[in-house]
Amino acid sequence: MNRSLFARAIVASAAIACATAPIDVPSAEAAPAARKTAARPAPRIDLAPIEAQLRSREASSLRAGLASARDAGQAAAPVAPAVQALLAGGLPADLAIEALQTLAVIGTEAHAKVVVPYAHHRDAKLRRKAIEALTRLRGAQAAATLRQRMSDADPGVRGAAASGLGVLGVREAVPELFLALDRKVGEAAGSIGTLCNPEQCKQLLDRTGRIGFDVLSAGFDQLLFRSGSEVSDDFKLEVVGRVRELGTQEVNRFLEEIQGRWPAQGSKRVKQAIDQAVIATKGGAGDKQGGAQ
Repeated sequence: MNRSLFARAIVASAAIACATAPIDVPSAEAAPAARKTAARPAPRIDLAPIEAQLRSREASSLRAGLASARDAGQAAAPVAPAVQALLAGGLPADLAIEALQTLAVIGTEAHAKVVVPYAHHRDAKLRRKAIEALTRLRGAQAAATLRQRMSDADPGVRGAAASGLGVLGVREAVPELFLALDRKVGEAAGSIGTLCNPEQCKQLLDRTGRIGFDVLSAGFDQLLFRSGSEVSDDFKLEVVGRVRELGTQEVNRFLEEIQGRWPAQGSKRVKQAIDQAVIATKGGAGDKQGGAQ
């Protein structure tokens, strides 16, 4: 065999050897990027059976379809119009509650319109579930309805509406939240702490001693963990000082819980004040309300 043929034979033999050689699979530690690239997309869900159940006249089928849609989460978003149609057409209370819960999971702001009438239903449980659904669906209609329902006859509805306004970030509702707080809607405190401007935050702190600490603590929690210029470190120090003055066991438990959650990157000054307040309130007086809430 001449040299040229011999060289080509060697190259061909090497190519065959490479093709048939076992593949060296990178270890888990060596190739995390490879695993990421090879990740499979989430399996697609066959929504046809769910949609068929949602169009059924049988309560058991409707219930099964609603449950399946909730379990599927956003993957079931295409069947939201079917759930919307069920609510628009009217349902027995138990199925209406399940439909509201389902639409809250798979729906969007565009579906809030069909939920609003249920927030005015004669059944208080339905009203509460509608408020919870609107809180998840979000949007202007949701915010307006929650503001209205803070004057609901049912305390559970009032509380759900007050909490929802904080979740939705409806800052213009803070004056109404103060009215609700003064009328013993305790859930308003947390939302005020989430939304208040500096002047409003001080108004919340000034209620210390007039309203029970068990109510105000949710608002103080929000104030202490808020970032940005609206709630300064100096104001947070004032919150810790006012809380410390109460000196109860309940206050000590609150401060210890705050201490345990304080972020490593949080203010060192505020952290020091919290640490000192925890020590100062150890073995404090028995739990007592700082107001007549």
